[in-house]
Amino acid sequence: MMRSHPTTQNLPIMFVTAYSPLDLEERRIEADADLVLPKPFGMDNLIGAVEQVMTLRAEKNSQGVGDKCQVVSKNASAETFAAALQQIISRKPQDTVYIS
Repeated sequence: MMRSHPTTQNLPIMFVTAYSPLDLEERRIEADADLVLPKPFGMDNLIGAVEQVMTLRAEKNSQGVGDKCQVVSKNASAETFAAALQQIISRKPQDTVYIS
C-alpha cells in the first residue's frame, strides 16, 4: 500500500521481526520492502540497518530521477538538513529529496 501512494512510494521500508519463516525474503521482495532486520538486535545493528535501508532506497530511487533528486548526507550541517526537511514538506510529488 505504501508503494502505491505518491507521498510514501519512495520511503525506505524495513521489516523488523522475530518471525523467521523460510519465505521471509520472498515476502520482503513481494512487498517491495528494502530490508529485513531480525530480532533480537542491538543499537549498533539498528543504526547500521537504518543507514543501509536509506542508502538502498536512495540508490533505487535515484535511478532515472535526474536533476530533481537531492541527496543530503547525515553529516550535513543543521541548516542544510533543515532546508532539506522544508523541501520535503513543501515539495511537489515529482521532486525527490533523499537523506542518507
